[in-house]
Amino acid sequence: MPATPSPTPPSPLDTLAAGTVVPAHPLALDADRRLDERRQRALTRYYLAAGAGGLAVGVHTTQFAIREPAIGLLRPVLELASEVVREEAARLRPPEEAT
Repeated sequence: MPATPSPTPPSPLDTLAAGTVVPAHPLALDADRRLDERRQRALTRYYLAAGAGGLAVGVHTTQFAIREPAIGLLRPVLELASEVVREEAARLRPPEEAT
C-alpha cells in the first residue's frame, strides 16, 4: 500500500499565533564556569518534554558573552541544542516515518 503523504505542517507564524512557547534556554555551567554538556543536554530534553515548541538558545542577556570569539561557546552551545533536538525528534518519530 502506498504511503499517505503527510499533511503540510503549519507555518512558523501560525504555530506562534497558536500559543507555542519558545523559552530562552539556560546555560549549564560547571563550578569552573565551563559548559556542562551533560546538564545542557538534560535541560534541552526537559524543555522539549515539557512541550516547548522551540528553544531560544544563547539569547538571554546573561549569555551574550558566549558570542565573544575569545570565549568560543556560541557554536558549541547551538550545535549541542540542535543535536539533542534532532535526537529527540528521531526518538519520538513514529516507526513508519523513521529512516
